[in-house]
Amino acid sequence: MEKFKGLGNDTAAEEKDDFTWEMPEVDSKQKQETATVVKPMVGENGGMKALAMYQPWASLLACGISQVENCNWVTEERGTFLIAATNNKEVWDSLDPQIKGIYKHLEKQGILPAYEELPTNAIIGYADLTSIVDRCNLPGTNRKYAYHFVIRNPHVFDELILNHTVGSKFYEVKEVTPENMPASHQVKL
Repeated sequence: MEKFKGLGNDTAAEEKDDFTWEMPEVDSKQKQETATVVKPMVGENGGMKALAMYQPWASLLACGISQVENCNWVTEERGTFLIAATNNKEVWDSLDPQIKGIYKHLEKQGILPAYEELPTNAIIGYADLTSIVDRCNLPGTNRKYAYHFVIRNPHVFDELILNHTVGSKFYEVKEVTPENMPASHQVKL
């Protein structure tokens, strides 16, 4: 198991740097559909497909902290997709204390910007959708959703695509093709 040290459960009174978060392994009993080959998800006009996500989930997924996207819908598609941050951002006070602690740690390390400065209406990276499960224990799983898209190989673009009109669910981004993907990197945790 990988371990992630970060800020503790923050409260209004004080923040502590005292917890260790362990990245759990996939439950071997879960029902899983696995892709055999990871190839780009491409729309009918040749552009890459993007998945629209609220912040901070888009950034946490691109950085590799979250390994799932929680949905109440499924898709038959598997492969590499763009990560698009919508103009919606979760209210800081509504986030789980552990998520806030992880976020603060990444902010302190310079991996993520201050929460108020998270990019919205932007394509921030890409990742691979490898399977969809109906129950799992991966970081980022929210049990109120019926399906969990299992994500691997996340990358952050060196230069984000800003002022982008984000669609819903999976949608095509005509200006980004598999051949002209922006330069990117994987976040070292």
